[in-house]
Amino acid sequence: MSEKSSVASRSVSVQLPADLLSCFNDLLLSSAYSFNSAPIMTKWDILREFWKKEVPYLQSRFGSTGCDPTRPDFSGFGFVVEGLAHFSSKLSHNTDRGEVASQLVTSVLHEGGQANSDFIWLDYVGRRITVRGIGEVKTSYEAFRERRWQPGRQEIALRHFAQDLEGGKATHDFFRKRKLVVPEEFERVLVVPFGEATRFKNDIPKGWKLVELEFSYEEALFIAKQIWPEFRPETKFGPGRLTKLELLILKLIDKLKPKLNEIFLELQGRIPCRQVSLFLLAVDKLASSQSEMSWVEKTMESCFWPALQGCLDKPLMRKELTPQEETYYVKLLHDLTSDQNLLLFFLNFIRHLSYEVMNQVRKDCQVRYLQSLQSLNFLEIW
Repeated sequence: MSEKSSVASRSVSVQLPADLLSCFNDLLLSSAYSFNSAPIMTKWDILREFWKKEVPYLQSRFGSTGCDPTRPDFSGFGFVVEGLAHFSSKLSHNTDRGEVASQLVTSVLHEGGQANSDFIWLDYVGRRITVRGIGEVKTSYEAFRERRWQPGRQEIALRHFAQDLEGGKATHDFFRKRKLVVPEEFERVLVVPFGEATRFKNDIPKGWKLVELEFSYEEALFIAKQIWPEFRPETKFGPGRLTKLELLILKLIDKLKPKLNEIFLELQGRIPCRQVSLFLLAVDKLASSQSEMSWVEKTMESCFWPALQGCLDKPLMRKELTPQEETYYVKLLHDLTSDQNLLLFFLNFIRHLSYEVMNQVRKDCQVRYLQSLQSLNFLEIW
């Protein structure tokens, strides 16, 4: 990766797919990114699983346009939102055994031309399968309003299916040997992107509840456009709040890189300047050898996003700066940026990065190793 790679790509293993890294990195830096919908690491975990298990199918099914070749008016966007929902921590999940049964129920309903829910949550004990909930995913309030009849019809189809099985009309061997129970009361969940719930107001089917996902509509749309390059070309996303932080970090690296190259003449071209510089700012320690720099890289990969989340969760006021942070503030103001709020945001990030690094070092039992590194104040080489 180049030294000018942006924030997110610095926090994950290079073994992950480049398109996934690029998607998440670009999302964080875009105007689509929502700061208050879920923590960064939660979104990353969901997107990583979604990308691995859903994206290959979506790319083959909908090509580069995101639309069905035989039905240009039918897009795959709903599948993106549904796919993200599959890995959401806000929704129930079946056991592996229960998921097999759920997929079979869905398949039989679909093949029979019946309405079927996006999610069917089951308790599967012995030969008894009990429905404990159903879920329907909608990309927006408008999408729900166009098909507000759908949730009720799906429940009716599920109950009819259970009645048919009870009457001996099973068409699949699996159901001939098992009992499907649909109780009168079970959970009914309408799943929507973050931020959509307020638009429903009181327009929710009776007996149903709304659950918002970790991703907003804009974030899901951004991801869809990364999967399908030609999808909704009229929709553009500009730079977001974190872009300013990234540009400031790049400026910092550009100023420090010549100094680091002077210090480590024998390592020129092999210095991970980004990680080494931020590590120096965070803990006043300088990696000197190739092995130490590799260790710093690995440590920073696990600490960057949690530190970023920390400074997003808790803003920093200038009056809260420590004496050292105040020194950095005075020195870097105008040298690095004239934007006081941005500089405070950066120093807050460094504060949280210091906390995360020390936490990780203790967790890995590497305190002595950290202490063995060369001590150096950042301003000594600034």
